[in-house]
Amino acid sequence: MSRIEKVSEFIKMELADIILRKVRDDRVGFVTITDVVISKDLRVAKIYCSTFGDEKSRQKTVNGLNQATGFIRHELSQRVTFKFVPELRFFSDDSLERGTRILSKLKEIEKQRETKNISENKKRNKKSK
Repeated sequence: MSRIEKVSEFIKMELADIILRKVRDDRVGFVTITDVVISKDLRVAKIYCSTFGDEKSRQKTVNGLNQATGFIRHELSQRVTFKFVPELRFFSDDSLERGTRILSKLKEIEKQRETKNISENKKRNKKSK
């Protein structure tokens, strides 16, 4: 695991704790940090987060997190020993939702195939009698 990957994972864990325990903004509900991508110079961190709700509520949460960036960055600075605390940028991550939709579609296709196979088997059985 590279240094950037280690720093990314560490920041991911710390941000999840800070958001859960310290951020007191009504716009920020239940948030899952799905990924942290840090620039090679460790100056900028893109934080991808997943939340429940519709697009409007997700955007509201991301806006709340971006407005609380100064506070979150200060809290992070208390927990890390880096020379620089990266600039934080929050983004909505809908990959979990997309994955759920894809799985649902795949299950639907599988069910249609099973139904088609059952009906074809019934037709074959009738013809063979």
